[in-house]
Amino acid sequence: MASSSENKNLYYRYEIMKNVWTGYLRRRCHFAAVNKATSYFDTFIMQHRTFQHSIMKIFDGTRHIMVDKEQYDTIRRELEAKTSATFPDINPYDGNDSRNVIERQRHFTTQKQFNSQLEELESENSKIFQRAREDAAEHKRKLCQVLTEKKDTKFLCLDLEVHDQDRKTILEIGYLKFTLKEGENPEYFHAVVNEELHNREGFDNKEKFKFGTTVRMPLEEAAEELKKAVAGSDALLTHSGYNDKQYLTDNGIDIEEKPMFDTQKLALNILQGRIRCWGLKRMMDEMRISYDESILHNAGNDAHYTMMAFKALVKRAMPGLASK
Repeated sequence: MASSSENKNLYYRYEIMKNVWTGYLRRRCHFAAVNKATSYFDTFIMQHRTFQHSIMKIFDGTRHIMVDKEQYDTIRRELEAKTSATFPDINPYDGNDSRNVIERQRHFTTQKQFNSQLEELESENSKIFQRAREDAAEHKRKLCQVLTEKKDTKFLCLDLEVHDQDRKTILEIGYLKFTLKEGENPEYFHAVVNEELHNREGFDNKEKFKFGTTVRMPLEEAAEELKKAVAGSDALLTHSGYNDKQYLTDNGIDIEEKPMFDTQKLALNILQGRIRCWGLKRMMDEMRISYDESILHNAGNDAHYTMMAFKALVKRAMPGLASK
């Protein structure tokens, strides 16, 4: 169970709570409960005049109204009592990084004021998303250029697992070396660098590395192994790579500058559709890549599946490359 000091840094998107929980009732055809939930959110500020909200930036650059853990628990408890439903959990966001906090303790006095802020943020987020699509197109263009110039590019695919209550604390480092050559056996590395800390249930799979042997070593030693691997590569590959690079920097680990490609960015351009942010699991589902969900959230395994997703994306973006 998380301590109160940990909980105070967890935040939840208001619109996700509203959409997910109302949608949950609608899918089960609980229409009377849907009406109650809709009414609850339509008069939200009237019922919660003492709430202080935060406006925070999340991983994709968009900005959202957030509630803290205590407020989240209150909203869930009230809504479950009104609808006689048991709602699914909403994933929290980490509020430790002050760089992502736009405004704290924002007080709304009327529902109209609150709704106006939601609409303003949605308009801003639409522009952010459009820029993200343009960046994704350029990201794919650069990848195609690299692979056209050197088909046997040596990639280093990197993944980190960090503590879910303190994103600056690295728990695992996983990476693998590979090229797009058919039949090649990648070289895997998986290190547990902090055994004392554990993530919440379902997100702590450090013992489930499937593609090799896990080693245990101090972060400094694992960082040296990583630096050597980076030096021997032509390009880096990650999923949501900005975060990984930032986590390394926060721990004083500077890796050699190499071209860095990100499956999340590539998917935004190559897979298209209305999805604004492709998670690794959703990406694999979309491209029909087989995976074992029970071993995700292990740095070595996630690096492997990121490689698999990358290869599938390359086949879609450059179908002629695989046939050469």
